[in-house]
Amino acid sequence: MAAVSSASGLLSLLSEPSDTLRSYALQNLDRVVHEFWFQISASIASVEALYEDEEFGQRELAAIVASKVFYHLGELDDALAYALGAGKLFDVNEQSEYVQTLIARCLDQYFELRLKQVEAKQDVQIDPRLVSIVERMLERCCVHGQFEQAVGVALEARRLDKLEEIIQRSTDGLRTLKYALRCCQGLIINRDFRQQVLRLLIRLYEASRSPDYVDICQCLMFLDDAPEVAKILHSLLTGTEDDELLAYQTCFDLVENEMQSFLTKVGQKCRQNLIQTQGSPAAPAAEEGGGAAAMDTDAPAPASSEPAQPQADAPVPEHVARHASKLSKVKNILSGQTPIGMHLDFLHNHADLQILKNIKGAIDSRNSVAHSATVFANAIMHSGTTVDMFLRENMDWLSRATNWAKFSATAGLGVIHRWLAGLGTNDDEMFEDVKNILYTDSAVAGEAAGISMGLIMAGTATDKATEMLAYAHDTQHEKIIRGIVLGLALVMYGREEGAETLVEQMSRDQDPIIRYGAMYVLGMAYRGTSNNGAVQKLLHFAVSDVSDDVRRAAVLCLGFVLMNAPQQCPRIVALLSESFNPHVRYGAAMAVGMACAGTGLKDAVALLEPLLLDGVDFVRQGAYIATALVMVQQPEVRLASFRKRLDKSIGNKHEEIMAKLGAIMAAGILDAGGRNVGIGLRSRSGFFRRTSVIGLAVFTQYWCV
Repeated sequence: MAAVSSASGLLSLLSEPSDTLRSYALQNLDRVVHEFWFQISASIASVEALYEDEEFGQRELAAIVASKVFYHLGELDDALAYALGAGKLFDVNEQSEYVQTLIARCLDQYFELRLKQVEAKQDVQIDPRLVSIVERMLERCCVHGQFEQAVGVALEARRLDKLEEIIQRSTDGLRTLKYALRCCQGLIINRDFRQQVLRLLIRLYEASRSPDYVDICQCLMFLDDAPEVAKILHSLLTGTEDDELLAYQTCFDLVENEMQSFLTKVGQKCRQNLIQTQGSPAAPAAEEGGGAAAMDTDAPAPASSEPAQPQADAPVPEHVARHASKLSKVKNILSGQTPIGMHLDFLHNHADLQILKNIKGAIDSRNSVAHSATVFANAIMHSGTTVDMFLRENMDWLSRATNWAKFSATAGLGVIHRWLAGLGTNDDEMFEDVKNILYTDSAVAGEAAGISMGLIMAGTATDKATEMLAYAHDTQHEKIIRGIVLGLALVMYGREEGAETLVEQMSRDQDPIIRYGAMYVLGMAYRGTSNNGAVQKLLHFAVSDVSDDVRRAAVLCLGFVLMNAPQQCPRIVALLSESFNPHVRYGAAMAVGMACAGTGLKDAVALLEPLLLDGVDFVRQGAYIATALVMVQQPEVRLASFRKRLDKSIGNKHEEIMAKLGAIMAAGILDAGGRNVGIGLRSRSGFFRRTSVIGLAVFTQYWCV
């Protein structure tokens, strides 16, 4: 065909009565539409009329021409509507800008409609032609070997049927499964759908030739399916030597996620499985002799699972004793005894005691704030090392502590020796004991009890939350209210949409302390999800609430929500860090510190740098602590200038005590755990470590702002 200089001749044929001539015109217009769309747009009504004519045999051809014209006119919705009417003439394999733009538009519309169908449970009708294009797009990805892209589309579209089909068709099914699991961990916001995906992935893992039991058990942990994990461990322990080793490795990986109540249930279920399988009371007796004492939890085993003890002269079958010995090792791992023992065996304490001596010499021992900060620095520097030499050598100095400082000194021993018995155990008896302390209505004890109740029931979303909130309204002590609202935040840890009712109730309360707690409930419930709704709510309260405490907490809790995307946090809080309100600036510093903890992110350090020179003392305090959180375990070359700044602040007698507190605490954080540990919010499997995140939340309550 000769080069065409104008489309006017072809357009004139559209008014001819002959279908053959009109079809000829459309075929040639389709070839030149990208060059002469501006001319065709003047006659677009004629093209649309041909598409709407039910008797015209080339309706799809008219639709594709109209679609391309509307694309060039910038009317993408109309362009997509006609592309859908074009059927197979809209070729998803074409690499043109037109096709790629409309495919993106098509996917966006389809994802939006599927979200309404699946998550909002709305009665939404989706055009079958839209579905057809999405499925053709998925088919193209599979044919070209782009299975990871196909997985992403299937997850965004909430199409579990297509996800299963893609993984089964993949040339490397295990790799595609692992990619789907990573996407599930980091990209799926809705909790219910995430659990559906995990169930599907477990089924596909189990159907593979070589199941990855580590990943399977990780998925089951976050579905709270302890019996199935115990069943897998039992199966591995009764298999080959390699299977036995895999069972132990699986247990170590589960312990890293620090979900104590789940681990306790797995241990108890393993024991029950042994009794049921072997049918012998000797097995648990052998296990008891193995010393599987729980160090991270004191939740008692149910009395009903205790069988009658065998007589002393009763022979123990060799296979029963052997399996009981294996089970004892599993119990020791799950309880934390073995991991902590190995940690201490391989730990080399590099903490510099001279730093603590210099701090002690530079501060006024009569100042309780500086005294508490030094005790804190020592506890963090020797966390988990069992090295309490500084405390033993300075007993006279410690004896000068009064009130809260005395409590801090005692609690510091718990950090050094890692005492934390009931976290996340969901132990009703322990909860009731602590609740009785709460009801004494003693301000200090009641505050501690409120936090303790949250620690015990962490992540359970228990109905007892209603009772806790009711008491917060009844008591007159602000300390108790603060303790309770933080406890409620811990109870709702990781519950996402399940916490919305409580958030709505607390955020509308007239008491600013309860609204303060609502911010923490949001932060804990949506930790590490980057949920847009949670971020918007926190930003709203950060700029609109009348209470400085609430505004500070709202900005700070952005750090919890954005933990999975540390690079985003500095950008989101950048303007807030320049706020006229010092409480907001403090919150921005701490948000960056927590979201970017241990990353050494340059954007985070750049945002915190000017806050280190802020004119308000407690803003500098937050900046010191946040910078230490970001820079922990970074090379000494990067830390040198910051260490000098801390030393200068600590030694300066004219420095405000609030800023000096932050500097002392920062010095301890930099050398945490004998310079052996960092701020690890995620386990190696990619899931958040509950104890670490909760510990960071409780740490922000050090009350010295």
